[in-house]
Parts: sequence; C-alpha cells; structure tokens
Amino acid sequence: MQQYDICLPCDNDYLKYAAVLISSIVNTQPAEKIKLTSDSHALFIFHLLMSEISDENKTCLQQFEETLAKDFSIKIETHIVDDKLFEKYATYGENKNHTAYYKLLAPEIVDDNVNKVLCIDIDMVCCGDITEIFDIDLGDNIIAAAPDYDPAKPPLTPKDKANPPFVFKYSENSCYCAMGVILIDIPKWKQHNVKEKCFEILDKYNVLLPEQDAINAVIGSKIYLLPLCWNLMTMFLYKDPAYANYIQQSWAKRSEVIKNLMQPYITNVLSKLKFIHFAGEIKAWKGNYCKIGSDGNFIRNDENFQKYWIECAKNTPAFQTQLYNAIHQDDIEIKFEAFVEELSSFIGRYVLKYTREHRKQIAELRQKLKVLSYISGAEGIILAGMLLFILLR
Repeated sequence: MQQYDICLPCDNDYLKYAAVLISSIVNTQPAEKIKLTSDSHALFIFHLLMSEISDENKTCLQQFEETLAKDFSIKIETHIVDDKLFEKYATYGENKNHTAYYKLLAPEIVDDNVNKVLCIDIDMVCCGDITEIFDIDLGDNIIAAAPDYDPAKPPLTPKDKANPPFVFKYSENSCYCAMGVILIDIPKWKQHNVKEKCFEILDKYNVLLPEQDAINAVIGSKIYLLPLCWNLMTMFLYKDPAYANYIQQSWAKRSEVIKNLMQPYITNVLSKLKFIHFAGEIKAWKGNYCKIGSDGNFIRNDENFQKYWIECAKNTPAFQTQLYNAIHQDDIEIKFEAFVEELSSFIGRYVLKYTREHRKQIAELRQKLKVLSYISGAEGIILAGMLLFILLR
C-alpha cells in the first residue's frame, strides 16, 4: 500500500488549526487515493510534533481521528518533542515558542523505510491533490520548496562580531525559498547532515526566520523549486499599497524561470492552488482586523481565501467549540490589539530615531540620572518617558 507521511509542527494552542489543515487535506484528495471504499487507496499518516498536549486536546484529537477514519484511510500520530533541545534559541511566531524548529526533526520521527516526508506549516489550508508532490524526482536536490515572498535575503549577521556575515549564494535560476511546505528526501537529508549543520547556523548567526534561514543557508542551491501553487502566501494578494509595490518591484530581481514558477499562481482561483498560506500576522482565524496597512486601513485577506478557510473549519469535527470561539472573537478586541501593536511600533521607531540623533544629550541625561543606573528597568522607563515628552510636546 502506498503511504504518504505528512509532518505538522504544532503547539497545544494551535492544534485546532492543525485539525482544520488535516481536514482540508483529507477532503481534497481524490476518492480513489484516500476513501476506504476504494481498492487502490493509500495510507495518509499525519505526524504532529508537539512539546505538550492537554487532556482536552487529547480527547478532541482522538474523536477527530476516529470520525475521519470511518471513511478515510488516515492515521494521526503525536510525537512529543523535548523543547529543551531548542531552549537556547530565540522563540518565534504568534505564540512565541520553538515550534518552527521542530521541522528539523521531521526526518527522524517517521518509520525507517520512509524515504520522503512532507512538512507543512499549520497556518495553511489545502486546495488540491497533494500526492503529486511525492512523485517528484528531486534528482540531486535534498528538498523541494517554493520561492519565498522576498526575492533576495540579506546576509545573516554573526553572533560573534569577529566573524564575517553569512551571505546566501544562489545560481541564476535558484533562490531563497519559503519553508511553509517542504518535501524532504530523507536519505539525502541525513547523508548531508542537514540537521546538524542547521544547528551550527543557528549557533553562529542571528536569524529572522529560524528554520527557514537555517535550511536555506545549509542547502542553498540544492533545492528543487516548486511552483508557487504549493505555497501561496496570502500577502501576495494584499491590496495594501506597500505590499503591492514591493511585489511589483521584486519581479526585476527574479529570473524568467522563477517568474514562470510564480506569476501564474498569484491568484485567488482555488482550483489552481495546492496550499494557501496565511503567513504573517493576518491569520484566517483572526479575520480582517489584525494589522493596519501603510494607507491607514486594515489589511484584509482575500475574500475567497477567508471564506474557504472558514468553510474548512466548519467541516472540522471534534474541535468545533474551540474553532467557533476563535473565529468569533470580538472584532473590537482584535482592532484594539492591532492599534496597540501599531502604536507601540510607532513609538519604538521614533524613540530609536531620537536616540540615534541625540546620543550626546542622552549620554548627559544618563549621567544626571546616575542615581538610578543600578535599576535598568527604572532607568529605561524614565528615559523613554522623557523622550516621549520631548517628541510629543
């Protein structure tokens, strides 16, 4: 029997969204490949990588699997990850945890006879047959991934300033790739010690997107480029001027080969896509009021994408109560959170600008406040307050 192994790094709070993703995958696969009534069905194994799972979620997950398994050839396995492996690294994401790093462990948690594993971020939804990706001949490449939103990645700065920065190097028809969807050739991954080399990058350099920066740095041009339909990030369709202008300007930095892998799939026609990725702050479950754009309006997800995710959530068994509460969060509360975040960012930018422009005056001010120098928190608060007063008076 054909087997498809799918890895989903997840935390306890995001498990309900992992269920939506799994449900969307199950319901979009060809009946002959996944329905138990088909003589040629395969087995889809979903591997959840988690540091912990609550009793409530254990119960919901069991009910979820039992409901789907009545009609579909699926299995869900939970792998508890020792988060101490990553405790020295910076947290990341909406929940400020180490879940993103768990992707590096994916090749180790599947059965020894498995040669390929598909890793998928939780903030996604499936639109089509994913079995096709397992049939790709990767050649000498270690993974398959789609081009990232950013056409070029700036160098990684070293943690030890005595060392040079790490510069990403690609051939003309290769590029920095997004790791929201990656197909891993397990034997090649292990042969090239990718996990160990990723940890070396994480130890030596400051990264913005932890596992994504590390994997790109280690594998470089050994990435099979997927069409963007496998990982269309919703920001490609934002109508905010800043995003739209950036997309327009970025095409000049891409080769024709890469453009052809991307442009045909920047669309909201679901039938042309495999995965929609709600990357960044504007998650599908947050609605359209969680980020203020460059024009002062709230940035909105594409309407088709938003409706499709909600429809998938409604069809996700066992987690209905949790999903209902998440989807129906008060818009006023979300708008207020967005406003506070934007205000904090605004204040931070201007305080930083003022600090850079008035180093001498601030040094004198610090000297006058020397009495409080042993309490860094108090000093910071007083200085910030005085700077704000100067800026806003």
